[in-house]
Amino acid sequence: MYQLEVGLAAKAFLEDLLPVGTPTEVYTRKDREAGWGRYVGEVYVVDPEDEFDLSISDEMVEAGHARYKTYD
Repeated sequence: MYQLEVGLAAKAFLEDLLPVGTPTEVYTRKDREAGWGRYVGEVYVVDPEDEFDLSISDEMVEAGHARYKTYD
């Protein structure tokens, strides 16, 4: 039951951070570690008035809903 609660909390956080219609950019790359052809994505909120886009991954980690993992 713990995983369900954690997952629902992360989902609610993302729904608040990314309401429908939020402008985003998605960057993908193939995960070379896994043998089944998985792709890893990075999502950014695009703000045309700001020089830097907001990394959803960074926001998830800072809020305690994710951990960093390095992919080659």
